[in-house]
Amino acid sequence: FEPFKYVYNLKALYLDNLFLFQLDKNIFEEKLSNLKHLTFNFNKIDNLELGLFDYLFSLEILELNSNNINSLKESLFENQNKLVRLELNYNNIEYLLNGAFIGLINLEYLEMKSNKLRYIEPF
Repeated sequence: FEPFKYVYNLKALYLDNLFLFQLDKNIFEEKLSNLKHLTFNFNKIDNLELGLFDYLFSLEILELNSNNINSLKESLFENQNKLVRLELNYNNIEYLLNGAFIGLINLEYLEMKSNKLRYIEPF
């Protein structure tokens, strides 16, 4: 199953309010390498697998608001050096580990309102 097999020039993809619980780490692969804006707002996602965003080389804006995300794995965003805005509002993130934002060298806006943050590991 390759839902994005023939959409090489897609610049924006809004997958909001779809009751998604998980995302297969191979869903994007190399097909959406031109994607600049991706949203998964108002879903039920609780886990973001390592490698999920690896092929989204052009991504500038990523919105993951109002899900059930409980943690950010180290190096999750390692290949996202063009990402400027990351929104993680209204999730269940409790811990922020050192290395959670490795690779985000151009990040200008980070939003994490209304999470359950208890611990931020020293950087």
